[in-house]
Amino acid sequence: ARAPESVSDYERLILGNPDSSALWISYMGFQLSLSEYEKARETGERALKTINYREEQEKLNIYTALLNLELAVGTDDSLDEVFKRSCQYMEPFVMHQRLVSIYLAKGEESGDYEKAEELYKVMLKKFGSSNVSVWIAYGALLLEKKNDSEGAHEILAKALQVLPKRDNVEVVRKFAQLEFNKGDPEQGRSLFEGLLADVPKRIDLWNVYIDQEMKLARDNSENKKKVEELFERVITKKLTRKQAKFFFGKWLAFEELNEDNKAVEYVKSKAAEFAQKLSDK
Repeated sequence: ARAPESVSDYERLILGNPDSSALWISYMGFQLSLSEYEKARETGERALKTINYREEQEKLNIYTALLNLELAVGTDDSLDEVFKRSCQYMEPFVMHQRLVSIYLAKGEESGDYEKAEELYKVMLKKFGSSNVSVWIAYGALLLEKKNDSEGAHEILAKALQVLPKRDNVEVVRKFAQLEFNKGDPEQGRSLFEGLLADVPKRIDLWNVYIDQEMKLARDNSENKKKVEELFERVITKKLTRKQAKFFFGKWLAFEELNEDNKAVEYVKSKAAEFAQKLSDK
């Protein structure tokens, strides 16, 4: 029941559970605590050879631990060697994601995101033509960590050139949300307005847009009017009964949360008016 405290403790536990990446990583951490860096590396390599080949997630965890190890106590060359090898045996995109996450975590401590940015550029070349998430993640880094709104705008423009047209709505929507949450809300509004002009039948986009404005309204009462203007606009669209009920319900809850009794009565009257129009058809 006690935690392992020695090499023999770990070796005995591994004999009983050789496919547990958590146990192997704990063993590596134990050796690192003793400044036994080379033994920690050897343990990681042993783990890769020992864990059953079907246990891909467990092997992925070990490779991630080895990358963290090399970043902490190794060299750029030793890190690069482990990374390249991991890409041969594991899904390359997943390994790129793991390494960039490690760089981002380090950046949180040091404020230096240069390596993460360099790797994102590599990922865009390798995976950017078919993967929206890379563009979004890089845009988030530029907006949130580097305060580089111009760079984020350039990345969005490149994404629209590289990605298939079917992904355009998604990538613009994601960047619009990024602007609201991490950048300039006015830029986010421009992106949403452009989307709604291009695909006016996408009622779901109205909902996402409204959600962003509602988040801002929680911190700034002056933004309440912007939320109300969006509700006024969306209820003029060709909505199904279910969609109308959803938006009126959301609008009503918003006004009730703001304790605006006058607005609550207004929304109720608009909902009744809408329902009457539907019944008259």
